[in-house]
Amino acid sequence: MWKAFAKHYKRKPFSFLEILIAMAILGISLTVALSIVSGARSRVLRAEQRWARQHNLDQATEFFLSAGPDATVPGWLLPKGFRAECELIRVENLPEYAQGKKDKFTLARYEIRVIGLRNEVVAENTVEKIVPEKILQ
Repeated sequence: MWKAFAKHYKRKPFSFLEILIAMAILGISLTVALSIVSGARSRVLRAEQRWARQHNLDQATEFFLSAGPDATVPGWLLPKGFRAECELIRVENLPEYAQGKKDKFTLARYEIRVIGLRNEVVAENTVEKIVPEKILQ
C-alpha cells in the first residue's frame, strides 16, 4: 500500500527561493527570541541588584535600631568592602503638643547609609524613633 501511495505522490524538490524564505523566517525568529531572552536577563540582573541594595540597607537599619547609632557594624553583616554608618539627629520643629519631653524621651531621626566599594552611597534610609534624651547628648 505504501508503494502505491509513493507512486502517486511525487514530490518536487524545494526551489532555491523557498529555501531562502524559510532561512530568513528562521533567522528573524531566532533574532527576536534572543532579544527577548537578553532583555529578560538584564531585567532579572537589575532586580537582583535592587534587592541586594535593599537587603543590605534593611540589615544595617535593623542593626543600628537594635544596637544603637554608635555601634560598630560587624564584618559579616554586609558584603566585603561595604560599610554602614548611622547619624542620630534630634527632630526639630515638632508640633506644639509634642514639644514637651515626656519622661526624658524625645523624637530622633536615624539617618542610615550603606557605603559601597567606591565610597559611594549605595542606599540610605531615615527612621524616626523615640529615644532616651541621654542618647542625644
